[in-house]
Amino acid sequence: MSRFKVWHDIAVRHSAHELHDALQGAVELRVQPDDVQSPQDYDRLSCDREVTFAGYRARYQRWHWDGISGSTLIFLLPDMATLSGEDLKRLVEGEGVIVGEDWTRTEHAGQVFFNFAFDA
Repeated sequence: MSRFKVWHDIAVRHSAHELHDALQGAVELRVQPDDVQSPQDYDRLSCDREVTFAGYRARYQRWHWDGISGSTLIFLLPDMATLSGEDLKRLVEGEGVIVGEDWTRTEHAGQVFFNFAFDA
């Protein structure tokens, strides 16, 4: 199982707030030389902006975490509730985006997270 799949399995079982707190705790416990800064949330996101995608309002994020880079489109659940993962993949590809072989569709807290374009 790829590291992303392991991370995704963990992420779907915990809220974003729980994951953030756990990661922040791990960063605080790590001993580092004084001249090296601990990673912060802004270090993980290289892009975070609101977009209109295929006529839907969404948030686009490009992230780097634990040696993996990927992209996420975050939609409101009511806009995507009737779309399966494959339907959402076709919608994204229809906008000219290269999704790649590995992708996930996850619903959480009234939002749909479509993760794609992974690089390890």
